[in-house]
Amino acid sequence: MGDRLRENTRPENRHIVRRPDLVAELEAIGGDVVVVDSADVSERIKAAVGQAELRLALDGVSGPATGVLAATLSRHGTLVSFAAMSESQMSINPLDFIFKPLTMRGFWLGHPEIAPKIAPAVVQAAKMIASGQVHIPVAATYPLSAIKEAVAHAKRGGKILLDIARSSS
Repeated sequence: MGDRLRENTRPENRHIVRRPDLVAELEAIGGDVVVVDSADVSERIKAAVGQAELRLALDGVSGPATGVLAATLSRHGTLVSFAAMSESQMSINPLDFIFKPLTMRGFWLGHPEIAPKIAPAVVQAAKMIASGQVHIPVAATYPLSAIKEAVAHAKRGGKILLDIARSSS
């Protein structure tokens, strides 16, 4: 959720999750602080990170969650909104923007300014995954012909992949 450099220059990763079953998964892939969303989540995050500065928050939910992230950010932090899964308008205390002051940015992967950067980023990500530098835990892989089973599994939790090549043979 935030970003602060340690002595070894590795950024810390902080996350707010909606489902408790995601805590262990995020910790396993390097989440330094992972908390389950609740009424007091902002205070719990601040207690967990102590004096560390939270300079960046990524919001994929919108609604009241945006306000929680804004309240948690340090002075001069940046809040980036990239989705609105709640389909609700952002709810932010204006005092966070006035007195901290925060910066807010929107991000859309399909934006014409972003489009030329996608292919090189995918190539770089594929190399990182292939080398083992980045590991993404996958619960199961299904052929496209088993899409109903794949969706049912995804609803239970875990990352699911569709094997398109195996489906067409």
